[in-house]
Amino acid sequence: MSNQLTVRNLSVTGCFLKKSRRSKIAMREGKRHHIMSHKQEERHMMKEYKKSEDLAKAIKRGDYGRISTHTNREGQMELITDKGQKIEKAEKRREEMEKKKAPNYASASVRAHEDATFLARCVRQVVQQYENRISSGRPFPPQAEMTVKIELIVPFGTPAHIERRLIDETPQSEIDKAPAESIIKYWSEEMIKHDFLIKKTQKNSHRQWSILVAPSEKFINLHKRL
Repeated sequence: MSNQLTVRNLSVTGCFLKKSRRSKIAMREGKRHHIMSHKQEERHMMKEYKKSEDLAKAIKRGDYGRISTHTNREGQMELITDKGQKIEKAEKRREEMEKKKAPNYASASVRAHEDATFLARCVRQVVQQYENRISSGRPFPPQAEMTVKIELIVPFGTPAHIERRLIDETPQSEIDKAPAESIIKYWSEEMIKHDFLIKKTQKNSHRQWSILVAPSEKFINLHKRL
């Protein structure tokens, strides 16, 4: 095999570490289109680790037929296995799905169900996000998500050790959903008052409820830049 010598002498770990360093430098210098979140960075590093691990195994076994060259997202050539190619394709599909997913513009815990000021601020936050984007002529998502995290509400003044035990031992399915219902109802009513449409209400989870909202034509036309 013509590239066998190159493959045999490749330091997979070294190449992976160099790539990681290059990625960090590129992020510092602003060469990426956006700075990845901590979660995105972890996912990216895990993907690169899995690719490098499989490449190392293929080289160790002399299974060079599974190895080919590949241009990565930074425009650089790298060696990759057939499994690595599948990992890349799966990640690309996941990213495409993420792009289609409605962004989360507001979130609250059920523990804030009596905090009218905070809940109203969540509404203003969503409205202003759309108002700023539309009035400045920037793209805006077709719809946005507002989420409510369902947690056990422990009475104020409960000793810390008892509070922790109640939280740990109470099944998620048995937590009272009335506070979540209250927040969803309030948000829905307020968003409609601000000329938004409630596209979907999701209550099929014991951990989180949400609503998907979208600006109405009236709202869009009111804030559209002339």
